[in-house]
Amino acid sequence: MGLMKQFLDRTIAKAPDHRAAIESTLPRNDRVIGLIFATHAALGGADGPRASTSSNDARTSLAVKDTMLAHALRMHVGGSHGSFAHALPTDLVNPALVITTHSFAIWDFGPNGVDLPGVRAFEVPRAELASINRTGRLGNRRRTEVRIAFADESWADYLVIDRERNAGFFLAATGLG
Repeated sequence: MGLMKQFLDRTIAKAPDHRAAIESTLPRNDRVIGLIFATHAALGGADGPRASTSSNDARTSLAVKDTMLAHALRMHVGGSHGSFAHALPTDLVNPALVITTHSFAIWDFGPNGVDLPGVRAFEVPRAELASINRTGRLGNRRRTEVRIAFADESWADYLVIDRERNAGFFLAATGLG
């Protein structure tokens, strides 16, 4: 058996059951029907917008970084202030987008996705979720950009890894609206 296969077998075996952790907090008549890990498109993941670190003036560097982030948020979040899209957390490193029978939520399992039981960082009734669609654009590291649209006409973009194992999330998303 190869060394890489041994490593993967051990790592995958230790991966937490996110679906079970979430379902343990839901009412009896609610269940998870779609789950996928993502990154807010304005952040772009670990290689998202950032200022040059070559500047000796830390205040200038922070100002540039803040300006770049504000621009990225304008490009990837739409709708009026106070809308659902503007209430989405943008500081989570590896959030889980979760569609349940009755709601849409964003869960935080820590930066590596292994901190259980996890924290529900955002939630709206499923009726407030209008659609989740692939935009056709690719983000950093060839991740697929998806747009989450809400009933209040606001929207936000996220980057996801579009793999066959994540097909259940997109299947759940087709039943929206």
